[in-house]
Amino acid sequence: MATTRFSGPNASLKITPSNSPVLRPGTRSPSKSSHQSSLSLQTVLGTTTTTPNGFSSHDQSKRFALCAGSAAVLAELDDDANISQRFFRARPSATSVNPTTSFYNHSTPPATPDPKSRSLSHIRSNPHLNLPASPSGETSDSGSPRAWSSRERIKAVTSVSISPNGRFLAVGETGYNPRVLIFSTARDALPDVPLSILNDHTFGVRSLAFSPDSQYLATLGNVNDGFLFIWSINLKNGSARLHSANKCTSSVRDMCWLGQSLVTTGVRHVKVWRLPTNRPVSPTKSRLVVEGGGPSPNPAPKALSGRNCLLGPLGDSTFSCVGSISDQEAVVGTELGAVCLIDDREGSQKMTTVAQLGLSVTSLAVDFDRECVWLGGRGRRMQRLSFEAIRSPPMSPGRVEKGAVDKKNKSPPITCMGSLSSHLVTVDMTREIRICPMDALREEGEQEQDPGRTPCRLIETLCLEFVV
Repeated sequence: MATTRFSGPNASLKITPSNSPVLRPGTRSPSKSSHQSSLSLQTVLGTTTTTPNGFSSHDQSKRFALCAGSAAVLAELDDDANISQRFFRARPSATSVNPTTSFYNHSTPPATPDPKSRSLSHIRSNPHLNLPASPSGETSDSGSPRAWSSRERIKAVTSVSISPNGRFLAVGETGYNPRVLIFSTARDALPDVPLSILNDHTFGVRSLAFSPDSQYLATLGNVNDGFLFIWSINLKNGSARLHSANKCTSSVRDMCWLGQSLVTTGVRHVKVWRLPTNRPVSPTKSRLVVEGGGPSPNPAPKALSGRNCLLGPLGDSTFSCVGSISDQEAVVGTELGAVCLIDDREGSQKMTTVAQLGLSVTSLAVDFDRECVWLGGRGRRMQRLSFEAIRSPPMSPGRVEKGAVDKKNKSPPITCMGSLSSHLVTVDMTREIRICPMDALREEGEQEQDPGRTPCRLIETLCLEFVV
């Protein structure tokens, strides 16, 4: 791209946000009033969530999160089935409450100075403190709304995850040098000031997942990034420290925790990753640490070990979604309609096929209140399987060829599902968000999510009222 430069101050057009050693901003006379024009985003319609990675639900608080452009939406369902929404995003030059040292990525993209970062020091001791803010949520030192600079490139949100304790929301970005933002979900917390910002991924964040005790956060980069990181989360203030890491270059579709282990599923891929155990330190090493002045403030991450599951006849399958039903059991769905159970008792990670459905499984939701798993597929079709049926299948299911599954329905599939105790939330490929009462769904057999026959609430638009 050719760049044309004109003479005079403020007469050059910069497409790439880089610092120029030649051009300097012109001086302005104090007597002349300046006018700054900016483009503001007032409303975002719908959702950009297209995979299970861009959706997360928390049944205890009846909350669910999804992606909407460069922001994450946190919706909450009250007792009267009314929905309230909050929006979380951070400008590219934002500063987190808790500073996080990057171990792998020491370079930072060019950014404009953020005057707001100077005012964050007094809230670091209380990350849930609510401060007066402008309608946009971004204020300058003078208290007026700040326009985003042309140098601040906004990245789309690709993945979200709500911690099991309901206190944190993790948001992952796309593109080069993406961030993982950890927000507080407290009602009086600032939605544009992250508790922590993680910058170790180099190209796109594929998936996020909190451990069952909320003490660990798994972040997986895209194939071009090729890294799986495990972060240790401080439950008091939301600070993060890199705990362990390893390469993961497979095409991963989904991941979830299985107790203190992590399961990743994808194209011809099912793998169980295990956190390294803390070995006792010998007295000699302890003495050396004391004499050397203590441990390093930024120690190297530990190696995260992983082992593939034996796929057997499903070796050519795409494992589209996964969800844990206990600390040692996880359910996996495939695009061929096979439903598998990973049994990790005694560390065996044995995977068996427990059911063969007549639909291509694209998403699933675990309902612990009813002890069942909801599986979604094409044409907004769903099927429910109880924990008992999954753990004790009646017989070995037969294999169904892909053509037999796909010929039944070519309609858009359900890409995301979540259980909110009393309601089931689904998002399909057309980006329609539906909330259905659990009592209106059949307990057995395959069913279609038809608003004409099922009292599902269709949320056609999600409006994000903020200014960027």
